[in-house]
Amino acid sequence: MAAAIFDMDGLLIDSERATLAAWLHGARQAGVPLAKADYLQVVGRAAPESDAILRELLGGPQAFDAARAAARAVLNHAEAVFPIRPGAAELLAALRAARVPCAVASSSTHAEIRHRLGAIGVLAHFDAIAGGDEVARGKPTRRCTGWPRSAWASTPAAASRSRTARTAPAPRSPPARTWSWCPT
Repeated sequence: MAAAIFDMDGLLIDSERATLAAWLHGARQAGVPLAKADYLQVVGRAAPESDAILRELLGGPQAFDAARAAARAVLNHAEAVFPIRPGAAELLAALRAARVPCAVASSSTHAEIRHRLGAIGVLAHFDAIAGGDEVARGKPTRRCTGWPRSAWASTPAAASRSRTARTAPAPRSPPARTWSWCPT
């Protein structure tokens, strides 16, 4: 296997239910209706797209801002530490032992990815991170967005591999030009 690319929310960590509950609470606090089925339209989308959908669902920027502030307060109060999904830590450890480079591509922002994976102790398994704030179009687009090779050098796992390169076989490199985040 040349590399493994993971989504984060819902696959590696159980964050989607808490985020849904926070937004439903935020909408109630803002005095606007938001149904679970309506909110589910934004799951997996990058922030600019999900924000636009939520602005429309909530009736405009004022209600959106109020609901978002209340949702963030709920998530920040819980310190936004989401549990790792069953089997994820074991899979990441097995891939690391096999020296398979791993990456995470998520609609969450780069900073959120680093925070959430760091909080549960698995950030060091990833050689590259691509957040929804770093791609031109996030999910559910069918067009692939190039991911620069330089992204592979910006994580703890990449630094660790660099330090051990003299004593261990080099990991397989990603393609020379770019590789793509291709949501399905």
